[in-house]
Amino acid sequence: MVKSRTEICKDYRKRLKEKDNEGYLRKECERRRSNYIPTGLLSLAEKTERRKNIRESVKRYREKKKRLTEEQNVSSQNKSINTSSYESVNGVIDNSNNMIVAMQFPRRAAGPTKRFTRELKRAKKEITELKRANID
Repeated sequence: MVKSRTEICKDYRKRLKEKDNEGYLRKECERRRSNYIPTGLLSLAEKTERRKNIRESVKRYREKKKRLTEEQNVSSQNKSINTSSYESVNGVIDNSNNMIVAMQFPRRAAGPTKRFTRELKRAKKEITELKRANID
C-alpha cells in the first residue's frame, strides 16, 4: 500500500529519533522555532486553538511532575535508614525512636517581587511627573 506524505515524514522522524535522539531533538527544536508564527499575527480562532493546546500540554506536564515528585517521596521514605557500625554489630536496631521527615520546599512565586517593582516604578514615575510640573 502506498504511504501518504505525512506517513512517510512520521516514519522518517521516528527512525531519526531511534538513531540519534539528541541531535534529532536539537534539529527538531530549530525546525519548530523557524516555523513559529507570533500570536499577534494569528486570527482569533487560531489564537484560542493554540492557547487551548498549550493549556493542555502544561496541564499534562504539571501532572507528570507532580506524579514524579510523589514517587520520589515514596521511594525516599522506603529507603532503609543508615546505621552506625555499633548498631549493626549487635544486629538489633531500635526503630521506635527513628523518625523520617519528608520536607518539600516548593519554589517561591515571583508575584510579590513583581508587585513591589511595579509599585516602585509607578512611584518613581509619579515623582518625575511632579518634578516636571513644578519646573514648568
